[in-house]
Amino acid sequence: MPYLHYFSYKYEDKDGTKAAALKLGIPEHSVIKTLIMEDETGNPLIILMHGDNEVSTKSLARNLTVKSVIPCRPQVSPETYRL
Repeated sequence: MPYLHYFSYKYEDKDGTKAAALKLGIPEHSVIKTLIMEDETGNPLIILMHGDNEVSTKSLARNLTVKSVIPCRPQVSPETYRL
């Protein structure tokens, strides 16, 4: 299926899923966001979640049985993780 560009909207540093939902005319819960995180040893984590939810890094670390989970450092390139 070919890619069709239907909508565009300005990038939002905060509440991006809310802005996307408003532009698309859908509930924020229907927007899926992708979070790129890593554990304390630098192992990558890719998290997909509903736009109206928030991640608890403490709960995530506990469930993964790791010491900590943080957002991926900006200096780590996608090539490092082979995304």
